[in-house]
Amino acid sequence: MVDQLTKASDSPLEWWAKILGGDQEAHLSFTRGSLSSPSETYFGLANPARPTMLIDTSSRRGVAEAVGKPGQGALRAAAGKALRLPGVAKLLPRRLGLSSPKTTMRELLAEVAEVDVVLSASCGPLRPNRKPVVRGLDRRGDLHIVAKVGWDPLTSSLVQTEAAAIAEVLQTKPEIIVAPEVLSNQTWRGLDVLAVSPLAIDNSRSPETTPGETIDALVELSSIDRQTVALEDSGFVGRLYDRLSDLAVDDQRPLTMLESAIAEGHSLDIGGFHGDWSPWNTQPLGGGRLLVWDWERFATDVPVGVDLVHYLFQVERFVNKHEPAEARRAVTEQAAERLADLDVDPNHADLLVTLYLLEAIARNSEGALSTQLQDRRGSLIAGLDAHEDLDEDSRKAA
Repeated sequence: MVDQLTKASDSPLEWWAKILGGDQEAHLSFTRGSLSSPSETYFGLANPARPTMLIDTSSRRGVAEAVGKPGQGALRAAAGKALRLPGVAKLLPRRLGLSSPKTTMRELLAEVAEVDVVLSASCGPLRPNRKPVVRGLDRRGDLHIVAKVGWDPLTSSLVQTEAAAIAEVLQTKPEIIVAPEVLSNQTWRGLDVLAVSPLAIDNSRSPETTPGETIDALVELSSIDRQTVALEDSGFVGRLYDRLSDLAVDDQRPLTMLESAIAEGHSLDIGGFHGDWSPWNTQPLGGGRLLVWDWERFATDVPVGVDLVHYLFQVERFVNKHEPAEARRAVTEQAAERLADLDVDPNHADLLVTLYLLEAIARNSEGALSTQLQDRRGSLIAGLDAHEDLDEDSRKAA
């Protein structure tokens, strides 16, 4: 268990210093040339004082590729081009210097990878499972190792779930899914660090926005321990019920909705579940194979089709910019069209959408950052309420 080496109340620079420096006494501060002598120097994006990405300035190609990927916006794409110019990265203003009394994350990953690496670290947007993802690149910018860092009880458990998930998936010898291999899984100074091999992801490709090329992989994944059970007997639903019951919020609609779904007495197929099936966690490799990463929500007792619904919601919310209440009808209709490919009754589309939204509400109510996600929970609950609107529309149409 992580011993709170870092905590949600730390300032962003304090938090990053403890992650990359591996010690309570590590410091990350602004530096200017020879006025200080930090062990490592980073460029912070997007706001150097509150960075969500830190990139070692000694790797020009590594810096450029980290900020120049498709889908990151015009500003970052332009920055990626500029940073490919010789010497630009080392001239950037307000660089951040890391000082630590002990060996650093960079040195740990260099030992695991058996290559001298520099780091590109990011923590992504605010979400309950927010944790650092640290990439180790050699001086030419070639990627050798990717690590996830568990820094609080929730993210620590997710890191351990991912390690076990990768082992279980690879043990099935998948023909379509290509997952990374675990290089190291260890507790390092109070942080849980899972290091995996990099996948051959083509960063020049924009993410797919339709699930078509992932369907065969979803069939393969869902075949793991697949069986038909009563909804109330699904381990997924049991865990979901406990999580929603424990929510420290006054709104009981999510729990009431789950109880209603259970009372309807449905039987569903359950099986392998990725947990974050999306355009940004999958990429076609060619030859009918699919790269799949980010396995931290993996389980084998989840209704088949929830992964598909998650994918569709991700596109509606983050590509088409629709709130859950707006997206629900479109997602339900799209799911109904594709569920037969998974050998799932299309009539279960609305139920699967409800289960997905309940899972999303539970996720956004857990962890050290959950107090900052009240608006997101509200939008997801509004998606549940949209179920009632759709039912009313159906009755009127009849």
